[in-house]
Amino acid sequence: MTKVNGVIDSVGKDLLGTAYVTLKTPNTLFTIQCMFNKSSEGQLGSLQKGQQISVVGKVSGKLGNVILNDCSF
Repeated sequence: MTKVNGVIDSVGKDLLGTAYVTLKTPNTLFTIQCMFNKSSEGQLGSLQKGQQISVVGKVSGKLGNVILNDCSF
């Protein structure tokens, strides 16, 4: 598991309905995309763009963005 701290760029769901949070990086073209399980979706409702958060997840690779799966706070 990897812990990351950052500023929220966006909160949403992907095409399959999986909830995610993206965190800003120094490179404006790429973000850190934190994918959450259904059981964690309720915690995302209070998050806002620009908010500082810490997330723990499993790094699954990089497809432009760094992807973390199975994330939690």
